[in-house]
Amino acid sequence: MIAIDGGQHVEQLAYDARREAAMKQAGFQTLRFWNHEVLNETDAVMEKIRQVAEALTPTLSRKREREELPNTRS
Repeated sequence: MIAIDGGQHVEQLAYDARREAAMKQAGFQTLRFWNHEVLNETDAVMEKIRQVAEALTPTLSRKREREELPNTRS
């Protein structure tokens, strides 16, 4: 799950922690970014999301790489 938080989340830390714990128990990882990060550091945020996604799906990433390589067998 990707969460983008504004200033109001400072007041909702307990709620966010409970929701994140429930998501983790269901097998989901939470990536949390502040609004200003998304707006001002978009490339860095996207890179972090890509890194985490690839780490979580290494088999799929390798399969995709194999599919993208030209077939060199004759």
